[in-house]
Amino acid sequence: MSKSNIESKLEQRETRRKQSVVKALIGNEREELKSIEPQRGRPSDPTKEKKERKSLALLPSVYENVAKIAYVDRTSVSEIVSTLLEKYIEENQLKLLEHDRIKK
Repeated sequence: MSKSNIESKLEQRETRRKQSVVKALIGNEREELKSIEPQRGRPSDPTKEKKERKSLALLPSVYENVAKIAYVDRTSVSEIVSTLLEKYIEENQLKLLEHDRIKK
């Protein structure tokens, strides 16, 4: 048998297998199992704002000290930075309003 003849027979066999009743049963079971399987991770809260990754340039000594503080506080450097920036924004609301006025 030639190589193309063998490939042709394999393709025919695969086509028949796909059309078989067994395939239909297996396919249905897989779809049912997919709908039953629990989702990985925590469910997302659509009302909660998602965090984005941003790059900051810090002195290594500053980062090391913040990382040590985060370790003691059992939190992350990211959480500390976010908290500090939120406080900074609260303290500078007038500047945000001024920015909005200038940019209009």
